[in-house]
Amino acid sequence: MDEDKLLLGGSDWASSNDIDLHLNQTVSEVLPNEATIVIKNENGDSTRQTADFLVVATGASPITPPIKGAETDGVYTLRSMADAKLIKAASHDQRVVIIGTGFIGMETASALAQAGTTASITVIGQGSRVMSNIVSETVSNALIKLHEEKGINFVFDATVNEITKIERQVDKDGDSNNQAFSNVGGVTLANGEHIDADIVVLGTGVSPRTEILHEINDPDGVQVDAHLQLRDGIYALGDIAKPTNQMGRMRIEHWRVALQHGMVTAAAIL
Repeated sequence: MDEDKLLLGGSDWASSNDIDLHLNQTVSEVLPNEATIVIKNENGDSTRQTADFLVVATGASPITPPIKGAETDGVYTLRSMADAKLIKAASHDQRVVIIGTGFIGMETASALAQAGTTASITVIGQGSRVMSNIVSETVSNALIKLHEEKGINFVFDATVNEITKIERQVDKDGDSNNQAFSNVGGVTLANGEHIDADIVVLGTGVSPRTEILHEINDPDGVQVDAHLQLRDGIYALGDIAKPTNQMGRMRIEHWRVALQHGMVTAAAIL
């Protein structure tokens, strides 16, 4: 899909739909018991705003695991459009290693395989199959087979101990004025095996951004009910939400779930 078709909302859309859109402002604190937010503007001035209904959807940040060499140039995480562009450009004719077999790891592997511009793609997982905490073994095996048919290699039951370094220059899209430098030489596993790589993508999970909810003490998400409500009139949704469902209480990091959370919250408020 073209990039311009991915844009959501914007100032024109907001104004035409009676939405008061505040940009370049930071919510520094949420007071759930008071349905109040504390807003800081560019000048550092603070104001408070109280609502009848308050929805918190602050998302999550990629986790960089404590792997030696994880901060090396040529190691990427994927969260934004800018990240996607960097990975797409840097992976051209390169050996790509993806660490992680969850949604991000698998979707990155799939997208790169579809693009058909990499030298090779290897996905490394700590478990014995892909997306083991989300899908059944049958579905997992079908996904592995589908990706292997596209030329993707899998290494299971493996722990990455180190991302090794080597001086290497990566040309982005053939533009000599737009170059990044990758110092990645490969990854070394706990069993001593070394896998050559030019770039590494970390699909190692995300951490929910719950810092502004000072009254929430669960590090793995906001424990909302089945309607995504934390308190009367206070809702938390998307990657920060850890609601109850038929499988227990769990947080699912997927855009489809976040989309459905928005629909559930809107219906509950209405």
